[in-house]
Amino acid sequence: MRIDIDALIKGKYNNQIIWVCDYRFTDFYKKPIRHLKPTPVMVLSNDSLPLGKTIYYSESHLVPIKNGKLTKTIFSIFDNTGYRSYTGVPLNAFTTETECRIFFSNQLDEIIKAFDIWVELINDSFKKTALNFKSEQLENTKTL
Repeated sequence: MRIDIDALIKGKYNNQIIWVCDYRFTDFYKKPIRHLKPTPVMVLSNDSLPLGKTIYYSESHLVPIKNGKLTKTIFSIFDNTGYRSYTGVPLNAFTTETECRIFFSNQLDEIIKAFDIWVELINDSFKKTALNFKSEQLENTKTL
């Protein structure tokens, strides 16, 4: 089941293991804003954060689980597009691995489709530019 982000940020899933994933682009010329493969994480209260570490817009943070143990990495629920009153985009959270993997696969399918459209547009633009060069060249050779 997909987890309600409001419940997650309010600490209702603290001390529970959930699955998270996200793949988000804003511009194909740049690297993704967030590339998080399906990962099991432990939801922890921000009271347990290391000194000097701050997580904004949430009472909880996420710690990945690897080989049955918590790692030292800390994830925020929101990406880095937030500012002041806008929190940013939350990652996708699920109660089961299967649901998370299916969602991630669908998310990648949508990105691949968008990328293919983008490539077509770029190719069309290059073809038009090449045709313009060729027509200019023909005009130039007529006057010789």
